[in-house]
Amino acid sequence: MENTNSYTIGVQLYTVREFTQNIDDFTKTLSKLRKIGYENVQISGIGPLSPREVAQALLDENMPCVATHMPWDRFQNDLDAVIEEHKLWDCKHAAIGMLPVDYYFEDGWLEKFIEELIPISKKLAEAGIDFSYHNHHHEFIPYNGKLWLEELYDQASPEVLKAEIDIYWIQSGGHNPVDWIKRCTGRQPLLHLKDYRVKITRVTMGS
Repeated sequence: MENTNSYTIGVQLYTVREFTQNIDDFTKTLSKLRKIGYENVQISGIGPLSPREVAQALLDENMPCVATHMPWDRFQNDLDAVIEEHKLWDCKHAAIGMLPVDYYFEDGWLEKFIEELIPISKKLAEAGIDFSYHNHHHEFIPYNGKLWLEELYDQASPEVLKAEIDIYWIQSGGHNPVDWIKRCTGRQPLLHLKDYRVKITRVTMGS
């Protein structure tokens, strides 16, 4: 995860979502993560916690929130509250983990997403918050003679849409993460790192 001048390593709380569903567990989890050596978090997958309780826990455990994942419908229908939460958490980077499936497989819905995003991104920017898209592997389906993810970043300017490249899902989609990191130079405040293991199954040939 990137701050103004350098990179810092944090943890995406979706990874430990089973242990962040109430405020007591949330606070204990932050404490354990801090002891492991993480210095900040990306809020995602937590339970229905009060934003102020979350802010206090982040402060108490000295674990800044540097980014978030929130569902697309919250940006569409609850943007003022989303902005207030980010301000409360002193967080400058908002992101979407995944769009509803229609946006990937229905004709014209990529363009629909960008059209919906433009005023949302503008309002976020006015509050000092940028907006990133987090990829999985299904964005590598064909679209207008390109890959869906290529078309997305070609159509949406870096001012409107940043990139949160997830190297695991790039690899899972059959592509080289390094190529995509280079491709998104200048628009990438966040990077997701995950292990990717190839499992080889031994096959015994019959006689």
